[in-house]
Amino acid sequence: MKKNVGNTDMVVRLLLATILLLLYFLKDFRPLPGLILLLLAVILGITAFVRFCPLYYIFRSDTLKKENKE
Repeated sequence: MKKNVGNTDMVVRLLLATILLLLYFLKDFRPLPGLILLLLAVILGITAFVRFCPLYYIFRSDTLKKENKE
């Protein structure tokens, strides 16, 4: 897997994952919306740490700067 998530994108994903997790634990959601929030938070967190986004791969896009590409 080739990296395709840049530093700024990674930070934004981590922040969004944190916000979604906080919403999940602090608000009283019905089961389905809560599950969706939790699932999105997990997906954003994993793609931030692995620095690979399958959707970027499908659409042949990335957010890396040229000198950071491996």
